Amino acid sequence: MQSFLHLLRGGGVAGPPLEELVTSAGRVCQDLQDDPAQVQPFVTVVLDRQLRLQLMGNADLVLECARELAQQEQHQAACRLLEGCRVPGGSQELVQLWNDIHYSLVKRRLGVDTLTPVQKFRCRKRNPPPSSLCPEGLKNRNFPREVRQKLHDFASGVSANPSKDERDSRTQPAAAPRAHTWMRVQAPVLARQLDRQAAAW
Repeated sequence: MQSFLHLLRGGGVAGPPLEELVTSAGRVCQDLQDDPAQVQPFVTVVLDRQLRLQLMGNADLVLECARELAQQEQHQAACRLLEGCRVPGGSQELVQLWNDIHYSLVKRRLGVDTLTPVQKFRCRKRNPPPSSLCPEGLKNRNFPREVRQKLHDFASGVSANPSKDERDSRTQPAAAPRAHTWMRVQAPVLARQLDRQAAAW
């Protein structure tokens, strides 16, 4: 960590290349995962630097910085940090952290300790993560254009209040054979029932 901080302090015009700083920051974050006591001072130093936005291309560094801000109850700052990061390919851990931050905001607003699955679903729908965080992009649950067009064509051809002719043209061909079949099958049954009732009197 000390070598990274030395690189960061010397990171002026003649400092080390930005890629080297980003790689070193990622290594330091992986090393500090076992030592939470040192994460807070490290994150403070990184966030105080002018290069902090350029360093936010590393998923491990962004995750540690945003997690630390969220633990300090600085949820808006953590969300701004996640929105501004440019992690290549995104990260599922960053998406989960984004959702967890918004879950905690909803829990505080509602005054509850836990959220139901429905409340979590609604929270995710109201606060979708930035597309830069999502490994496979934002999920789109809309129908494809071709399906929407077919549904639109069908709906435009069907009237909510059809005329008598439209109703007859739709129902008559199918209804007539059904009625004939029903009468052929049920007529003898009804006749036997009537005969039994007459005999019982």
